[in-house]
Amino acid sequence: MSQEFSDPPHDKPAPGTDPSVHQSPSVPQEEPPTEELDRVEVPQGESPEGAPHGPLDQTSLSFGAEETKTEEVPPVGVRLEVDAENIGWIVFDDPNDKVNRLGTSVMERLRALIDEALRRNVQGLVFVSDKENMFIAGADIEEIAHVETPQEGTEKAAWGQAVFEAISRFPRPTVAVLNGPCVGGGYELVLACRTILAENNPKTRIGLPEVKLGILPGFGGTQRLPKRVGIRTALDLILSGKTLPVKPALKRGMIDAVVPEGRGREIAKEVITKRRRIKKRPLSRIDKTLATVGPLRNFVLGKARDALAKKADRSHYPSPYMALEAIAASYSLPETEAYSKEARLLGEAIVTPTSKSLTWLFRVSSESKKPVGLGLDLARPVHRMAVVGAGIMGGGVAWLAGEKGFPIRIKDIRLEALEGALATAGKLWAGAVKRRRLTPAERDRRLEKLSYTLDYRGFRHIDFVEEAVIEDLDIKHQVISEIEREVPPETVIASNTSSLKIEDIAAGARRPERITGLHFFNPVDRMPLVEVIAGPQSSESAVATTYKLALKLGKTPILVGDCPGFLVNRLLAFYLGESLHLHEEGVPISRIDKLFKQFG
Repeated sequence: MSQEFSDPPHDKPAPGTDPSVHQSPSVPQEEPPTEELDRVEVPQGESPEGAPHGPLDQTSLSFGAEETKTEEVPPVGVRLEVDAENIGWIVFDDPNDKVNRLGTSVMERLRALIDEALRRNVQGLVFVSDKENMFIAGADIEEIAHVETPQEGTEKAAWGQAVFEAISRFPRPTVAVLNGPCVGGGYELVLACRTILAENNPKTRIGLPEVKLGILPGFGGTQRLPKRVGIRTALDLILSGKTLPVKPALKRGMIDAVVPEGRGREIAKEVITKRRRIKKRPLSRIDKTLATVGPLRNFVLGKARDALAKKADRSHYPSPYMALEAIAASYSLPETEAYSKEARLLGEAIVTPTSKSLTWLFRVSSESKKPVGLGLDLARPVHRMAVVGAGIMGGGVAWLAGEKGFPIRIKDIRLEALEGALATAGKLWAGAVKRRRLTPAERDRRLEKLSYTLDYRGFRHIDFVEEAVIEDLDIKHQVISEIEREVPPETVIASNTSSLKIEDIAAGARRPERITGLHFFNPVDRMPLVEVIAGPQSSESAVATTYKLALKLGKTPILVGDCPGFLVNRLLAFYLGESLHLHEEGVPISRIDKLFKQFG
């Protein structure tokens, strides 16, 4: 199992090593050779040692091809730079977006740049991003949404496989340096590299979340990831679509080393020039056995299929089942056929109603970051938060604030309630430590963001207060009045109400323009949606502040009107009402549950 390590504190580091670089203890860095990097020529049908390759005949490689003139092309988000040491740097930087995506134009340009790097005979390639806290956010969601036929989807997947195969078979060292999110097609790209470094950036997430869009990794991800991490880990990652921070990703073998933030390019250059050795994490004995013994591997695949069946029916959610087929093919079929099957399965998945619905949902969720008719530039900065009411919801909000780095003051009239809020937050972070999502030190830093009080001491420094007391209008009036006496005039006060109108809650407030609604759903740690409610007297600045804070807390906010039930509970009322209507007509409750579960 991979783990972080450093040199003993009193020992001098060996040449070519760095105690700040975390790798597997079973593969320590070696003393680098002093000779220059030999130029490697790759005969047709072979690949350089260590290359995570796929089928050669899927690509249109131009190794050894005659030189052609390089035409000037407009910037499309990726470029090649060659430094004084003849190292090629493939730099992703979309000039028109905050994130990097692998659209068709970027992929075509990337393919041309790989050929150009070959012609210029660089001694290695390093894949980096010029955007702060961002590597590659995957494929272009708009292109995914507009695929209309399985054949079109299959062709796009095969083209992506060919581009990444050119990286895999590049006859010089290839290194990827992750400095932010690297998901979907972005991670499939780096899987084709021989060495994957990740800077120790807390914003980085790594993985293959395609099933959450109703598709599957189609650029070689279902083929390369099992070979890198083993079939058990690959099944867990791909079928769930989970993404991991850098240290859990290192432990699972998804990357080769975690390096200090800001030093990724420097260390990559040392790898290219052989001044530093970073070896691969070896597969466990069990994973090696599963890769070679068909009956045992089929047993593992069967267990994964059974687990999927308990969570979702294939007719409603086919992509994980398709991903399972593609992973199985990576072991049972010749490489060319396995890659072709992955492409075909992607083509089939991308046009299913499930994929179209999930893609639409993703696009709508992304658009929520730019609400129509609300100027987020009017939002006031929020540095410190408070929550009044330390019940289940208050405790969840306290955890969320600490998780996102906001100091938060939790106030209640009962000590037992405060203890309960601390227990709620502590339990969630303890679970994260147990699952190795957090270290104990990271958990403690989050806990330090939380402070507790039975009165309003400290509220004069608060920028945003979430009121989370019981759904009683008189009590809410009393609490709002108390809060207003303690906080600065510009502090925004939001109610977590699920049923009372903001207009009524703000009635009698000294400054009703700063009263808004921010309705979280239970459990706070699992429900991404929040309702932002603008009362008739709420100022645009207060609403914008509430909305922008919801985004910073990692939630998906929707701006709703000040009406009974707002949006979600109004829909829920019809949903439950129809259930009761069916039951009154004699439909068994078990049948109703099954019908509504199938509906989604």
